[in-house]
Amino acid sequence: MRKFGLAAVAAAVLSIAVAVPAQAAVFLLTYTGKVESGIDALGLFGAAGADLSGIAAELSFKYATEIGRVTTPSEDYVQSGGGRPVLLVTMTVNGQRFFQSLNDVSALGSRVTMPGRQDLFAQSGLNISGSIRSDFFALGAFAPPLAAIDQLLSTDLTDSRGSFAIGNGPASTRTRGDFSFDHVTITASAAPEPGQWGLMILGFSAVGGLARTRRRAAAAA
Repeated sequence: MRKFGLAAVAAAVLSIAVAVPAQAAVFLLTYTGKVESGIDALGLFGAAGADLSGIAAELSFKYATEIGRVTTPSEDYVQSGGGRPVLLVTMTVNGQRFFQSLNDVSALGSRVTMPGRQDLFAQSGLNISGSIRSDFFALGAFAPPLAAIDQLLSTDLTDSRGSFAIGNGPASTRTRGDFSFDHVTITASAAPEPGQWGLMILGFSAVGGLARTRRRAAAAA
């Protein structure tokens, strides 16, 4: 009877977890282009001190729109306050990636700056005593209207700029430079809510407990 009880609990919990809608929308805002000018003082993307000018680059911001979202007729953006809407920043140069997460200063979104022109911007910074400091900024302009930052998008840019600075100490000791971007995309993925993760973990634990019970019963026989 106990085996059937565990099986029933596992099945019920997992069915509830699957039935709960995953409403925490996570998006990835990605700029592609090149490093207009820059020096890799820290050797993050190759040899220390290498000139990064002219090298293809990609800058991505992963974010959740549910945190700190503000919408007005002319702009739609998320900005950090108590929460951190930018979950992860990834910079890729020369096939090498630099990751930064849990930003303490971040903002991203879109703004209509003039008729027929949309600006999509993102910025993120991390400054913790004793660890690497990093700052990223990107701005791209394009013609198609963007209803909201949770709208899927893939478009060429008519105007863009960006910058990066990674490391502690004076500017000469930091990996730093400027971007120029020619394309931007917004892609989306669904992330389970914390409550849904809890239900799933509980369900898998119950399944594991059932398996252990069956092994002990088989050994005793």
